[in-house]
Amino acid sequence: MIYPLIAAVIDSVALVLTKRSLNIFKQLTNQAFAFWIFLFIVLVGLITLPWSGHIDPTALSFRYIILILVVVVLAANYNLLYYYSLKHKRVSQLEPLLLFTPLLTIFIAGLAYPDERAWQIYLAGSLAIGLLIWSRWHAGKLKWDTATWSILGFAVLYGIEVVIIRQLLDVYSPVSLYLVRCSTTALFLWILARGRMPMINWRQAGYLFGLAVSAVVVTYLVYSSYQMQGIGATVMVLILSPVLIYTLSAVVLKEKISSRDIIASIGVVLLVLWASLSR
Repeated sequence: MIYPLIAAVIDSVALVLTKRSLNIFKQLTNQAFAFWIFLFIVLVGLITLPWSGHIDPTALSFRYIILILVVVVLAANYNLLYYYSLKHKRVSQLEPLLLFTPLLTIFIAGLAYPDERAWQIYLAGSLAIGLLIWSRWHAGKLKWDTATWSILGFAVLYGIEVVIIRQLLDVYSPVSLYLVRCSTTALFLWILARGRMPMINWRQAGYLFGLAVSAVVVTYLVYSSYQMQGIGATVMVLILSPVLIYTLSAVVLKEKISSRDIIASIGVVLLVLWASLSR
């Protein structure tokens, strides 16, 4: 399980750096930020493709083409939701909700694949929902804004995408699949913006290139783990990143961490660990 563990560490650092980038480059819209980072991911992917790329001829069949198109629509929309939430909320506020994403992903995977089903996941997921509602409960009412709903929308679309990704890995290597996914998603966003994407400067390009490198490395590790360990086992390890994220958000971003968010996050982590170890 070393692959998802390394991925969790890199992804935690990348999440905080993404938030920092959005804070610095306020002139970039969510759509522009997503477009340019996908473009840099494609550049990095092309560099590594000769050593790690493989596409089975079956990938050109009608079924797999449709699956790729569905992934593109899902990825474009959930990235816009993700960057919107990250731009308008503190990382420490989003972390309890991001922690719920793996449980939701495993639940959705269980609906599609019998070997991913476990009653522990459903119980842990129900308890996690209760914790998250409690963490959002202020002065006798739920305090959910547009950014909160956006991150929940991201979680649902991300979970559906993972189910499709597992099927596409039958005909694509991890890097090849990520490259195809990102290039077509960038094209989708460009068409959505009618070709009117703002240019970026060298400083912005440096940040985005660094985030792109981390994204390619994390995706390779996670996709490879999906193939070797399965969705559930991989996602369970990825959930261990919040401790590092909270530390980085406090130290790097100078964010104030709510006691409710900390308690909810610890609770969700413990539920995930229990569900993982008892399966």
